[in-house]
Amino acid sequence: MAVSFGDKTTMARCLNNIAFGFCELNLPDSSFKYSMNALTLSQQIGDKYLAGFAMRTLGDVYFTRKEYDAALENFSECLKIARVEGNTFLKVSTLHRLGRIYAAMGYPERAIRFLKENIEVAELFGYKEELERTYKLISEIYASGKDVAQAYYYLSKYIVIHDSLSGQRQNEKMLLMQSHLNAEIK
Repeated sequence: MAVSFGDKTTMARCLNNIAFGFCELNLPDSSFKYSMNALTLSQQIGDKYLAGFAMRTLGDVYFTRKEYDAALENFSECLKIARVEGNTFLKVSTLHRLGRIYAAMGYPERAIRFLKENIEVAELFGYKEELERTYKLISEIYASGKDVAQAYYYLSKYIVIHDSLSGQRQNEKMLLMQSHLNAEIK
């Protein structure tokens, strides 16, 4: 199905992607501006997923600024949307963020609760990169709480999946290089 540039859903997606890109580049002011525009437009058109995505990115911006209450509010709203809409990807990415923020705020029990739920869902649906991040974070939380057995358990899970993903990433790079080489030879 062809979509015109003037389509509001497409515009909201673009605004979200730009906001996320600015967030990844550690440009929170630009990310905030585009996230707010994406949220406003998403709410106008009634697209709950896109609104949730914008809230998640806003949560990231607030987290970067250490405005934890605002970050929690946005992440919590995003998680509600993900649960209601049944969007597993939005759910796991937000559960990890909630775990991270509670860890940063000094609430390890809450962090662990969200991270364990994240592990359960990510394992069920095969989100390996999310598992990698979550195993690492939960291991660090247990280590800081002096629970060596749990820290080791999750660290070992992290190492296994990290090594697997590293190998996969290397293979993908090699295939891309081979593809470029083949294209140059022709």
